[in-house]
Amino acid sequence: MAHAILRELHWLIDATADFARVDQRSEELTSVLASPTNKAPGSSCLTRWFYQLDSANDQLQADKHFQFPIQLLDRINSTEKLKSYFMLVSTSDIAHEGVDHQEESNEPLADLTRLILRDGPPNNYAFDSKRKGSLLELVLHVLRDSTTGYWGERYVVDGRVQFIPDQSTTFHVINYLQGNVPEMGEVIDTTLAVKDRDTPVGWTYQGQQYDHNAMDVVTLFKWGWPHASLEQRREIAVEIQKMIDRCLHESLRTDGSFKPLSAASSLEETTNFGVAFLSNAGFFDKSERFWTDRTFPNAELISQRLIAFIEKHKSSGAVGGIYYDSALESLGVHPSVRSER
Repeated sequence: MAHAILRELHWLIDATADFARVDQRSEELTSVLASPTNKAPGSSCLTRWFYQLDSANDQLQADKHFQFPIQLLDRINSTEKLKSYFMLVSTSDIAHEGVDHQEESNEPLADLTRLILRDGPPNNYAFDSKRKGSLLELVLHVLRDSTTGYWGERYVVDGRVQFIPDQSTTFHVINYLQGNVPEMGEVIDTTLAVKDRDTPVGWTYQGQQYDHNAMDVVTLFKWGWPHASLEQRREIAVEIQKMIDRCLHESLRTDGSFKPLSAASSLEETTNFGVAFLSNAGFFDKSERFWTDRTFPNAELISQRLIAFIEKHKSSGAVGGIYYDSALESLGVHPSVRSER
């Protein structure tokens, strides 16, 4: 519950000028922290629609029996509503509105891509019959920038609109559509070109490797590998090896956790993204090693260290253990196995 409020509070501070709301949410967080026995679901503590949707979708991904609050979907359940929402949040005029809408665009785009285009609506929700075509049109032909191949946010600066590529949004769309998007060659070009830039455009966070972004990058490379030139493949292989080395020597700690960088990320989330990066890079599983035929002799020992840490801390996960569950599955540990440990 506290982490859910903290997540929304961080967004209010980072992306808005709503100081009254910042004060209100800060007081609510203080109250919750004073009552640590409060176990209300995270989504019930959130007041912004896009965070409520994202939290509910995370719970649905973790538990297919979760009773998704389907009223959340009413806001976008028609071609007109869907387009209206994304047209509103895909461009930010911060000077006049006092809000950066990037997160309000990124999270719903990811969640609705899963709910509408991939997994299907929860609880047999009666989506508008044209929902799939409408969302695909928006995703592939309206919100995407054809020059970079990326998705991102458009900003009004001195009366002109400027597109800023966003790695997270691009990762979400391409991963959930399994690489079936136009101009994957441009996506590879852009991803390599922004490697030294900070998030949300590039790979780093305040100049350091950020395992969350590393996970995004290696996944983009995986889907783009069939479209990459020989020269690009060589560069990709070099960069992935560098990221693995930095992760193992600078991020992974002796207790099996990962060094946190962002104040908005909990230990649970940081651990999940570190594990997910190594897993997606094929560190643990040779069949996932699309970029190299080399071996990693220490992979099994590191895997066991990670599993031990997660098992020890799972019950105290800030996000309720959802991300720890995901990390365990990335390490090949499933619920039936876990119960025997």
